[in-house]
Amino acid sequence: MSVPLYLIMTNPKISTTIRLLIWLMAGVIISTIALGWWQYSEPYDFFQDTISSLGGNLSKSGFANPTSALILTIGFSLCSVIALTISLLYFFNKQLFWHTGKAIIALFIVIGGIGIAIPRDHLQLSVYHGLGAMLFIAAFGFFNGVLQLLRYSHKHRSKNPTNPAEKKTFDFYLDLSLVYLTLLSSLFYLVIHILAASFHVEVQWMSTASAQKIVVIIACVAVFLLDLDDI
Repeated sequence: MSVPLYLIMTNPKISTTIRLLIWLMAGVIISTIALGWWQYSEPYDFFQDTISSLGGNLSKSGFANPTSALILTIGFSLCSVIALTISLLYFFNKQLFWHTGKAIIALFIVIGGIGIAIPRDHLQLSVYHGLGAMLFIAAFGFFNGVLQLLRYSHKHRSKNPTNPAEKKTFDFYLDLSLVYLTLLSSLFYLVIHILAASFHVEVQWMSTASAQKIVVIIACVAVFLLDLDDI
């Protein structure tokens, strides 16, 4: 199969392009939630109401909610397009480290974005909205976790393996913390969501909505710390 030439780039160029696309996706996520919240037809509790609440044709209390629903449909559809572009760029640029794995995770973001773009109260497709929301949030978090792990590895791999007691800097602990935060928050959200959706088990001290927002906040902060070598 011939590869489109516009998908093959030199290393600095491809890394710059992918990083800009990741930043753009984070910006679209933040803007979509903010605009949907602004246009939501009733008061929105950030840590008790899920992002999906903004995407229903009706609000939780039954008020018409067409504008907020349209904003979420457009926003997450755009995220899917961006994630698909990222996936293709990874897949066809084999010089990038673990390019296939990152391409596959980006594809999960694509599928999740398509699902969450469906109104949550759609009569026939609401189940796909729920699955899409879970997949999008978890995959976006894990994708960023992988990039943060690469960042940590590139920056802090010991130059002298025989001397493991090298002095640790603030950057070391910050980058290590981001690896744990991005990966563990995504895994925790996935567990919380599955328990609530499949077994109707609620964790008393953490709602699905709160776990969801924690993943989004951590991931959207972490992506703006990425260097070109981390891509």
